[in-house]
Amino acid sequence: MGGCNSNTGSADYEAAPSSEVKNPNGPKVILIHGMASCALDSFVEPVECGCIRGDDFGCAMPCSYERGKWDQTWINVEEAVTGFARLVNVLKLEPQERKLKDGTVCTSMDCPRGVKVRPYEGVEGISQLNPKEAIPIPVWKGLTDELDRLGWNMTAVNYDWRRWGDRAMIEDYVAKFKARVEAEVGDGPAVPIIGHSMGCTVVAYCLSVLGTEWTKRYVSRTILVGMVLQGSPKVIGAFGHAPITFVANLPFSLPSAVENIVTSTMSTWPCLITTFPSKVGGTTLAFEEDYPFVICPTKKYTGLDMEGLLEEMGKKVERTQCGIQMWKEWANVSSRIKPPCVETHVIYGKGFETAAQLTFPDDDFQGLPKVTRHEDGDDTVTAASTEALCKAWQQDPLTDLTMHPLEVDHQNLIQGPLSVKLIPKLLTGEAQAIEAAK
Repeated sequence: MGGCNSNTGSADYEAAPSSEVKNPNGPKVILIHGMASCALDSFVEPVECGCIRGDDFGCAMPCSYERGKWDQTWINVEEAVTGFARLVNVLKLEPQERKLKDGTVCTSMDCPRGVKVRPYEGVEGISQLNPKEAIPIPVWKGLTDELDRLGWNMTAVNYDWRRWGDRAMIEDYVAKFKARVEAEVGDGPAVPIIGHSMGCTVVAYCLSVLGTEWTKRYVSRTILVGMVLQGSPKVIGAFGHAPITFVANLPFSLPSAVENIVTSTMSTWPCLITTFPSKVGGTTLAFEEDYPFVICPTKKYTGLDMEGLLEEMGKKVERTQCGIQMWKEWANVSSRIKPPCVETHVIYGKGFETAAQLTFPDDDFQGLPKVTRHEDGDDTVTAASTEALCKAWQQDPLTDLTMHPLEVDHQNLIQGPLSVKLIPKLLTGEAQAIEAAK
């Protein structure tokens, strides 16, 4: 089987090259990226390269890939222009039965036969989406450059973001996360962790399942930037209907042909499902229970109706059929999420129109949804939902959580000048000291 093996360390997984940004004697920090915010490499078996007519990975023009070699896939600008069909087919996932370590059988969304995908490891893989290309597509670069200048020793624990939400992948990743953090800490002091967007979900889940004792030993504080754990109505529109640039806030546009094809590919990615509005930890809904996120001519769907929405959509829109199963798999994971039990800082955006409600023109979900209500936020998640989740978390006796609103959009929360100025101060405790002195 051509599994992704993105985080397993199995024999057929070959670590991506990386020139980690290192200050060996500097203070340490762990970085966890979000959706579409880490470069991905792919490997297609030589006999199944997209250049060969008649296979499953055909492309409209000769692709830029070297057969039988690992190649940059997300995002390779040349490939997006010349071989977009192959690009999206390689990134597509399909359901496969997997066994977890405890013997539980789950439905895993994994790579097609003959395909492997891995994250580009290290800080280089998240600083920009196209490492080593002449014209960079920056993601974390503003922050990582500043932390490097200040002497921080950074470690990025990267993962195949498409598959976050898949129980089998998550089980593998938690083991990788644990090993990397423990290796960085060694016999030394606990280290801070920064998560951005879906990376905040990753951090919260890993710390929840690793437990209070482990977390307090190895993690000094968490900085959660642009959380989407509470849910983003905007993402609902992206699932099976809108292009990746809509949901990921990417600083570039893909060719329209790519956007049309990538919609079907995105519908196989569990990561989208993890950002649907839902009860965090199975208990906390950061929205009014009767607030409709999706409106159809004869029905409305609230934050408590997302399973029903995906079930109905899957019956009527073929490309979304995997949605309901991905939701059920994610529910088994998300119910375990708790607020971090260490000092936590939540940075979130305000001042931007943010989709808060979608309206479909029909009950069959055939037409494109329109945003029919906006609220204040970072253009991806509403500020009110972040504040509601944080206030709920602050009720936990083990949680020491501080909110930091900034007038910054979602992407620039991790690399814009305001965040780049604030985050280093939070890492050292300087920001808290200044606030306490006021």
